[in-house]
Amino acid sequence: MKLSEYEKKQRENIEKNMELLRKLDIPIVDHKRKQEESKEAKRAHRKRMKETPTPTQTPTPMRTSSRIKGVKADMSNIMDDPEVLITGTKVREYTVEREESLDKGQQEKIKALFENTLQNVPNVVTDRVADPPNSTEEEYKEVLSKLEIQHQWKTVKMLPYRAVKCLFHPSATKILACGADVEGNIGFWDVNAEEDEEPVVYNYRPHKRFITDMMYSPVDHTKLFTASYDSTIRIYDMNTTTFNTLDMANVGYNFTSFDFSDNGQVIWFATSDGEIGMKDMRTTLEADIYQSTDKKVGCIHVNPVHTHLLTTASNDRHCYIHDIRSWKKSKDTWDPIERIEHGFAVTSAYWSPNGSKLVTTSYDSYIRLFNYDQSQLKLKVSLPHNTRTGRWVTGLRARWNTNPNVNLEHFIIGNMEHSVDIYSGETGNEIGSLYDPAHITAVPSCAIFHPSTPNPAILTANGSGRVVYWA
Repeated sequence: MKLSEYEKKQRENIEKNMELLRKLDIPIVDHKRKQEESKEAKRAHRKRMKETPTPTQTPTPMRTSSRIKGVKADMSNIMDDPEVLITGTKVREYTVEREESLDKGQQEKIKALFENTLQNVPNVVTDRVADPPNSTEEEYKEVLSKLEIQHQWKTVKMLPYRAVKCLFHPSATKILACGADVEGNIGFWDVNAEEDEEPVVYNYRPHKRFITDMMYSPVDHTKLFTASYDSTIRIYDMNTTTFNTLDMANVGYNFTSFDFSDNGQVIWFATSDGEIGMKDMRTTLEADIYQSTDKKVGCIHVNPVHTHLLTTASNDRHCYIHDIRSWKKSKDTWDPIERIEHGFAVTSAYWSPNGSKLVTTSYDSYIRLFNYDQSQLKLKVSLPHNTRTGRWVTGLRARWNTNPNVNLEHFIIGNMEHSVDIYSGETGNEIGSLYDPAHITAVPSCAIFHPSTPNPAILTANGSGRVVYWA
């Protein structure tokens, strides 16, 4: 076959290159021979592998699910353990110690603080002013727009861990803030004082576990009550700076929320086991208990005007209204007079100060405002509001302003966008939104109004135990 000019030139170049390699004594690789040697090496390797076979082993049996098979779990080896709940789930052991006292120097300072706070403070909540100022939405909206953060620090570290509750002492002459966190600590902050340019904060640890609720006694403002998952209700006496434990007749409950009767002598409480309880603090008898639902009841509140009405919020997606007059000790259950369904778990339900309205918060991202008229609840408005806080942010709760100096009913709630929102209880309109990017970088999950100052004052707390004071 006749070669083309290109092929002739290619062959000449190959011969020149081969001649150059010979002169340089570089060995020339025979590709065909190399391929044959490689095949022989592979055959020999396979032969060696066959000569040393892997010894046979008995296969390990695979794990199987007893639940899928329908076999009940064997609880005999753990039911004698005191740390086991009724469900059979073992809880984490809490070896922390309570810290119920301060060092001598701090003890003297906090006593002086409380003496100053308790001066001229009535033991009962004052009546609402007959004709308070700022009674219209527009007037009060103007007042709220002027609120500013009233301290030089960005935030104040009042609690060691994530805040779950915050509130003011009822004194209008001395601004004293307090709060509780997820590890059983409570903190007091003297808002208008400082030491060495630092905030004045005092901390105790009266509980071993998550504090679920805290409240000052409505008839004795020297007593601060706290409830916890450690099955105790503690009472802090501001006069003696000591803690006592409410006598529950040696019966433990997983407290989630509590409220007082109008005379302050009876505590109504809810539990994570779906129970509603009533304890008369004047006796040493056991509390009366009703099973309300099989899900957690996370909030309980007594109507401040129609004191026979009790509302609860449950994880079973319902808000319940009970008539206390129908409470009978001989029964194990207590049927509600109203059952209000929500889209997801209901996190809170609170009556307004004049007892005519109810506001609920739910994980379905709605705030619901109800009117109570002629023994019936009627939905007034549903307000879209993101309440999907997740695991590390305390659940948002809409709380009424109970201050008697304003007769326009309104409530406050934290916002996942880091602001604090205020809504009218009359129309559901937003009348205020507080945010300062220079100070606030976290969700103010807890928010509450001061109950007695002449002008509005607000306390907020976040997941780091930090608080902010607006006035």
